[in-house]
Amino acid sequence: TVNSSLAIKNWMMHQEKDNLLLQKVLQGQEDMIMGLLASAISAQPVTGPQPLASAGAIGTKVHVTA
Repeated sequence: TVNSSLAIKNWMMHQEKDNLLLQKVLQGQEDMIMGLLASAISAQPVTGPQPLASAGAIGTKVHVTA
């Protein structure tokens, strides 16, 4: 039982290290996403956000059947 107790403690320490590393990675990703959002918001034209196009040939696909 002593060996299994030590094994569990060792496993828990490794899990804690993995959790801390994952937390750092996720925090870095959150910081990057928030930075991208902040720069996108600040890059809007002075006149405000522009509406999306409701018509046009870019990005559309027309299906014609006879």
